[in-house]
Amino acid sequence: MRLRSLLLSLSIFTSALLSAQQYSFIHHGVEEGLSQSVVNTIIQDNAGYLWIGTMSGLNRFDGKQFELYDQKDSLAENWISSSFKDSKGNLWFGHWAGGLSVYNWERQSINNYDFAAYSDFKSITSFAEDKEGNIYIGTDGNGMLYLNTKSNEVYTFNRSGRLSSNYILDLSMDDDGRLWIATDRGLTIKNEDEENTFELLDHTNGLRSDLINQVEYLGNGLTAIGYYNDGISLIDHSKKPYKITHYSIQRDSISGTECQSLIADQRGNIWIGTSRRGVFKMNIETKDIKQFSVEEGLNYFSVQSIYEDREQNIWLGTELGLNLFTGEVFKLYNEEHGLSNNIVWSIGTSAKGGLWVGTNAGLDYFNGNDFQRISGTAELVVLTVYEDSRGIVWAGTPAEGVVRYSPTTGKLTNLQEKKILPDQTVYSIAEDNSANLWIGTKKGAVRYDPVSGDSKVFTTKDGLGGNNIYRIFIDSKDQIWFATLGGDLSKYSNGKFSTYGEQDGIDQRFIITISEDHQNHLWFGAYGGVIYEFDGEKFTAHQEDEENNLSTPYSIISDLDERLWIGNSQGLTLYDKEGSRYIDFGRREGFLGVEANSNASSLDKSGNIWIGTIMGLVQFSPSQIMENLQEPLTEISGLEVKHEDFPLIDSATYEYEDNNFTFEFKGISLKNPDDVVYRYYLDGYNEEYSPPSKMNQASYTNLLPGNYTLKVIAANKDGIWNKEAASYSFSIEPPYYMTTWFYTLLVLGILFLFWMIMRIRTSSLKRAKLKLEEVVQERTLELSDRNDELAQKNKDITDSIRYAKRIQTAILPEDEVFKSYLPNSFVYFRPKDIVSGDFYWIDQVGKKVVVAAIDCTGHGVPGAFMSLVGYNGMNKIVSEKKTTNAGDILAKLDKNVANSLNQTDKDGIKDGMDMSLCVIDFEKNTVNYAGANNALYMIKDEELIELKPNKRAIGSYTGGQLNYEDHEIAFEKGDLFYLFSDGFADQFGGEQGKKFKSKSFKDLLVSIQHEPMDTQKEKIGMAIMKWKGELEQVDDIVVLGFRL
Repeated sequence: MRLRSLLLSLSIFTSALLSAQQYSFIHHGVEEGLSQSVVNTIIQDNAGYLWIGTMSGLNRFDGKQFELYDQKDSLAENWISSSFKDSKGNLWFGHWAGGLSVYNWERQSINNYDFAAYSDFKSITSFAEDKEGNIYIGTDGNGMLYLNTKSNEVYTFNRSGRLSSNYILDLSMDDDGRLWIATDRGLTIKNEDEENTFELLDHTNGLRSDLINQVEYLGNGLTAIGYYNDGISLIDHSKKPYKITHYSIQRDSISGTECQSLIADQRGNIWIGTSRRGVFKMNIETKDIKQFSVEEGLNYFSVQSIYEDREQNIWLGTELGLNLFTGEVFKLYNEEHGLSNNIVWSIGTSAKGGLWVGTNAGLDYFNGNDFQRISGTAELVVLTVYEDSRGIVWAGTPAEGVVRYSPTTGKLTNLQEKKILPDQTVYSIAEDNSANLWIGTKKGAVRYDPVSGDSKVFTTKDGLGGNNIYRIFIDSKDQIWFATLGGDLSKYSNGKFSTYGEQDGIDQRFIITISEDHQNHLWFGAYGGVIYEFDGEKFTAHQEDEENNLSTPYSIISDLDERLWIGNSQGLTLYDKEGSRYIDFGRREGFLGVEANSNASSLDKSGNIWIGTIMGLVQFSPSQIMENLQEPLTEISGLEVKHEDFPLIDSATYEYEDNNFTFEFKGISLKNPDDVVYRYYLDGYNEEYSPPSKMNQASYTNLLPGNYTLKVIAANKDGIWNKEAASYSFSIEPPYYMTTWFYTLLVLGILFLFWMIMRIRTSSLKRAKLKLEEVVQERTLELSDRNDELAQKNKDITDSIRYAKRIQTAILPEDEVFKSYLPNSFVYFRPKDIVSGDFYWIDQVGKKVVVAAIDCTGHGVPGAFMSLVGYNGMNKIVSEKKTTNAGDILAKLDKNVANSLNQTDKDGIKDGMDMSLCVIDFEKNTVNYAGANNALYMIKDEELIELKPNKRAIGSYTGGQLNYEDHEIAFEKGDLFYLFSDGFADQFGGEQGKKFKSKSFKDLLVSIQHEPMDTQKEKIGMAIMKWKGELEQVDDIVVLGFRL
């Protein structure tokens, strides 16, 4: 047994961690706009800006850009040695040669104190403020200075005044008003009492060393001090005697190196910046210590300054610039830690609690501390790795098929020998509840029983949605899902396949990853940035909006809080299902993996998530990711009027000509400055905020005179919006022609002009009235006589027309006559005027019935005359000459009408008629139809058939042989035929006063086809009357219908 263990250990190449874990630091240096590399001090103002003190000026930083302030801007010197913010928000800057500059928060300007005479040109090292707002100033060689901010008087404390040394290295004020003074000869404490008593702590009464570089009051009666060369000490002075505890920070011990900076953060940690070993973080409660230096991502090993901003970001100033520490949530393991290769393609969990890691150079096992390289796999690219229920590890490769590894024996074998795979490119391996392995290849899926050796290949022939299997996933119900490249999503359950595609709501054919959350919902990641949720019944697509597009999801995994973590080409994205929010994590948030790899993710028993990336293996605990609850500090920062810069003066008034404005605004959130979004509106112009956008400008043109207030709110990356808007109020003056005095003068002028016009008009009207009365009397007599004459003529004409109507009525066949030829028929005839231009005609020639509906030019009397011409022509052609071909009848009638109306002459009239005519042969059961501009409708088997006419009116004959095309159609019992004029379709009516139109007429006929013919007539009449309503009838209407 011992020999077997020894052989096994020899077969595994074990690599211990070579260095600390990698963390993310964002670097800002000269290339990013910093005026000089050595960052001596960092402070934040009330607007959220960082002020960076260097050896060559002061830099104001908004997270994106640096703005330089130097002696041209009233700085006392360019070399900044120290900084401090007082209780009023003023910023104090000490200089290397003893100068003093103050940025006045209220006036937003820099004041240069003539201070060198007090500091004796010694560097200013530190500041502190008492309860009255007076400032203590430490110098490097001229003791401590006390500035009364009300009287501007300066007092000096030095060795002769009970200080232990004139070299003041740091100052800190505690809650009791005691001032802690770090010097090169111990720690002096100035008590807040009437006697101004001093205490001295040095190596004789508990300190490790007298050379103290840093002092920081931590709160609750606890103060930390940093030595020049002996680590740090915590002094508990809540009660006497003081309790002093020393710490020599290990890994690279802080002892033996200079403590250059020291702060306490809001999370209970002390940060110690050193001259040669980077920065150390010590938890005050647990005393856990971590070191961050160049190996962990810091840009330089010497840390000059440390600062925690309002969002709890830690900023580190080194001799090579500014560093933002993005946190310890994400840990990166790579080749420096023993990983076989930085490209991690796959992750598999082990029953022992470790991880199997497939890389570009083999298979590794990570036990939580060390990476062990599996011997014999260095030449393999492991795309997928899976430990089955028997403890056997299976690794899929792009060219070597599947490799089997036994952790117990250390033996490697390849399934190529068994020849069970249709292709040697293997993307995915999974195990079902029956201990069968499912293997996804480029040419189908394989079910393999490792015990019996039985195998079966499944392809599209068996029901798979595609053969290129990229991911196999077995859900909690033992259903097997297959993600295919270029095919449909597939599921294998109860021995059969089901596929899902566009009909199920999946419009992507490149599914890349599959996962299941703790509610047993399945999640599918597709190419193009879409994820689909399947609740067991339906698929729902989720994707980001236009502002933030989701990259193609390579892996999806659910944490213990039901949040989804999506690995993609841009890093990592959190999808909060409850809030429907997407939050991206990249380098700025500490995710150093750059790009996640497909299906390389795992959730361990502790709730940690592991992601395989192109830069190594990333591990993080989702519970450690905290939302940034600090809203951005928002200001309206700039104004352009007509494309020229203007100062922002609140309540300013602008001329009417200057009514084109462009506003710039800024929301400062240093944690993620590029993800700040804005909403704004201009009160007085609109009432609703704009949609969220990263655009930090708003333009308004051609504003009208009035009062306006621009309001802007901003939100940080976590969606925390400003509770109060930043605002800027202004007004635009009206032009002179829109002022009150101008309107008053204008109104008075108009009134005077109107009065003058009325005077003149009234006088003129009086004269015209007298003359008009005379003319009216004369005209009244004349009109009375003419009215009587016209009334008599109108009566005579009306009587003549009514007589003509009787004549026209007499020539039209009565209903009984019409029904004698066509028993199952109706005639709907409605003239527009007393007499009609539309008429209908019917006669029988042998066994044939000839029926026609004719629409003459015009209506009323002119139309009636035309109808007589047509009527006589039909009698002559059909009744006398026995013509029974529909086309011949129309051709002869065309010539007859043209000759009758003399339309062959150049000056002949151009009147005529439109008509549709049928010749019904009851022996042959046929209908012979021809039409001039009017169609025939036939309803057969409940379908309306339209027979098209010739597009030429009757009466257009001008010589030559012109024929009309006829149509011969067979009819069956029950077939319906309709002849009509255009009066029905052209009638205006309805709610919008539009034409009835042919389509509506057809729909009407189809709807009544099963009704008796008399009922059809009634419904046609009711339909047109309802449509017409109160409108005037526009034309004569005739509709003939018969059922054969």
